[in-house]
Amino acid sequence: MSEGGQLARFLYVRLRHADDAVRRARWFGGRIYNNMVGGADTTYMEMPGHSLLMAMEWAGVAAPPKGVRPDRSYQLRLDVAAKAFEALHLWCRKNGVNYRDWDLELSGPIT
Repeated sequence: MSEGGQLARFLYVRLRHADDAVRRARWFGGRIYNNMVGGADTTYMEMPGHSLLMAMEWAGVAAPPKGVRPDRSYQLRLDVAAKAFEALHLWCRKNGVNYRDWDLELSGPIT
């Protein structure tokens, strides 16, 4: 699979988990689960430096941060990740790249 397809798969899975965390955060028990059990964030996603730079490029961020090291983990805002995923999704469809081996469809917009 191409690098774009791998990043699309990575963002797809992470955004699905973030979407679940946002839904859970709407009620008290879900917020406890997110904080104590799941460790899920409703605003940011953690990702390696090399993936962060690629995602920011796909999202159209003009000036990615300097000093990002590929071997470290960083936080990316979910809206930027979703923008990168949308661009990657279109690229994958255009180039016939299947980044999902399973038959899941998005239930709605990714936040």
